[in-house]
Amino acid sequence: MKYWIVPSNNNKFRLADFLANHGYVDWKQKNKFNVGDIVFMYCTKPESRIRFMMKVEKTDMTYEESTKDEEYWNDPEEFKAGVISNRYCRFRLIDEVCSDKLCLEKLKEHGLNAVPQGSLIPSESLVDYIMGVFETVTINESELIEGAGHQVYTTRYERNPVARNRCIELKGCKCSICGFDFEKIYGEIGKGFIHIHHIVPVSEISESYRVDYEKDLIPVCPNCHAMLHRKSGSVEGLKEIINKNV
Repeated sequence: MKYWIVPSNNNKFRLADFLANHGYVDWKQKNKFNVGDIVFMYCTKPESRIRFMMKVEKTDMTYEESTKDEEYWNDPEEFKAGVISNRYCRFRLIDEVCSDKLCLEKLKEHGLNAVPQGSLIPSESLVDYIMGVFETVTINESELIEGAGHQVYTTRYERNPVARNRCIELKGCKCSICGFDFEKIYGEIGKGFIHIHHIVPVSEISESYRVDYEKDLIPVCPNCHAMLHRKSGSVEGLKEIINKNV
């Protein structure tokens, strides 16, 4: 297994949006990627940082076998350039971290020579540093939920954590039902903490389902989250219960 750093140009391709809807991306195979390799996606300006950890799931795919992504390209000509003649590999999303610890300057301090212009194999010490950031920053949702539905529920978010973060970026970390704000009450330790509820029932989600983080996901506190998965039935129904009893 190898580790790679692969640059993604934000001005050309909207990678975050594509991952939010699919949980993977089919990439032009210009390097000797092997199934099982780990890929750190470096997002160019204005981010200038590693943001996504991916795993190579398939290689040597034809254009016909790949998932079409033309609508995510800002310049149609960039999309058309060589698409038919290229082979593709599939990068499956493992995790996402938005941390200054993975910005360009920090990466340089730990062994990166310059802005990645193409795919490269990082040094062992740089890999250790990057992996350490992902391990310490990420919250494992599976540790926060118990019960019979736990495996199905957490698998959905482990497969598509980008949707969770995009929901938070859009709607914030305040509970959409009761209004509880962890940072306001607990200070720094509560900053950024929230659960994300999937409005579409888990039982109705299939492998082909694409998450719309704006319509399908809402931030909720753990108490409201537990009640939603108990007997309240709906977001509006739970709001009515709270309004009657507060």
